[in-house]
Amino acid sequence: MRETGECILGLKRRGPKLPNWVSETTIELLERRDKLLLQIRAATNPEAKTKMELEWKRLRIEVDVAFAMNEQHFLDGQLKNIQDAADIGNSALAWKLIRQISGKGQKPPVRVRSSRNSGGGTRKQLLGEWRHYFQMLLNGKPTTAFNLPSPAEQNLDIDDGEITLAEIKLAISALNNNKAPGFDDAIVAELLKNAGPTMTSKMHDICNRVFRGEKPPWQWTTSKVVPIPKKGDLSLMTNYRGISLTSVGAKLYNRIMLNRIRPSIEKILRPNQAGFRPGRGTTELIAAIRRIIEGASTKQLPLIITFVDFRKAFDSVSRPMLFAIMRHYGIPERVVEAIARLYYGSKAKVFVNGDLSEEFEVSTGVMQGDVLAPYLFILVVDYVMSRSVENFGFEYTKRLSPRFPGKRIADLDYADDIALLESTIERASEFLRRVSEEALNVGLEINTDKTECMIINPKQVKDFGPGSDTVTLGGKALKVVDE
Repeated sequence: MRETGECILGLKRRGPKLPNWVSETTIELLERRDKLLLQIRAATNPEAKTKMELEWKRLRIEVDVAFAMNEQHFLDGQLKNIQDAADIGNSALAWKLIRQISGKGQKPPVRVRSSRNSGGGTRKQLLGEWRHYFQMLLNGKPTTAFNLPSPAEQNLDIDDGEITLAEIKLAISALNNNKAPGFDDAIVAELLKNAGPTMTSKMHDICNRVFRGEKPPWQWTTSKVVPIPKKGDLSLMTNYRGISLTSVGAKLYNRIMLNRIRPSIEKILRPNQAGFRPGRGTTELIAAIRRIIEGASTKQLPLIITFVDFRKAFDSVSRPMLFAIMRHYGIPERVVEAIARLYYGSKAKVFVNGDLSEEFEVSTGVMQGDVLAPYLFILVVDYVMSRSVENFGFEYTKRLSPRFPGKRIADLDYADDIALLESTIERASEFLRRVSEEALNVGLEINTDKTECMIINPKQVKDFGPGSDTVTLGGKALKVVDE
């Protein structure tokens, strides 16, 4: 009975189920192969058994090929789904699909040690330490801005009237879906896009009340900081950075401010800055530096490139300087005040394992997780560099006469990633010192441990040699790199 049952009905498949991407045709081949194996075991005629074994081997190869084709078809489809998700900005779905393909799930949470207790403290104690850690991390050194720039004599052509309903609709359409909200977690981009005219009208009213001078909702000025691991020992807080979840309402408001100021500011920003600007990116800067290096090598011109690194750049900008620089560039006072209103009294809370810390004040830096903040930051960098570059730069064509001066390029920038170009060690050091002075005035400090230099054609650099073979800042020699 057992043998008859196995031959006619086959064995129940044990172990893990077949993947859902296996086709019906492949399953039929698999069943034929397994059924034939049972018949081989039951066969008594050697000649018939040999024929069945040959057929079984053929079926085994056919099954393997069919499995491989099914899997490839599935992976091709999943890769397309990942690309489609990335194209529409749905990073959550993209990563979900990646984890499905790789078979990797979320890692179990790591127990973070308390600094006062190597074995770990209570939840309340650890939450307090998270709060202290991010309070130090998100607040730069207190600075007193003595040299505030004066306002522009004439404002740029920027609308400073009340926010229109058309601006609200345009800003809503630009919001990204599938983004974690801040403390007003009932308001997400998908809701604003699909709730209809009543919700749009309500947001129009709230944004205009804030624009006129009313205090913003507390959810707009309080961010939720979530620790994200970097690398190294993940039981140490110092190996975590924070991602700030901000209000979708605040993002909507700041998107409107960005739409107002960007067209006019774009016309006056230095072309050297490529960060967070439409149609610009790192690719063009890398290509530009490569061409400069190749040109210097071909012509045997001395070239020193200093790669500047700032400490906690986005978190350290002096806010009084930020608002003064905005007025200095000609942004109308009413628009500056409307933007600054979300910075006054800004706070944050740390969110860890479902618990919220006590709030703390954030008094320096641009807002995290916001569409306007990066653009305000490059405005500050533009101000610093425009005051630093005079009489500096790599001369890539020689001066022929007073009427035909040499052509120079002083720097290439992507936000706070800045490359300074010079022709001698001494001038490169002086250029870096000038940038450092101007940066300190806006709250930015150069990190000499991570700032590096590259020397092209060292034999052509006149002051290159023992005792002067690298750029220095504040008496500290920078690391020399070759790539």
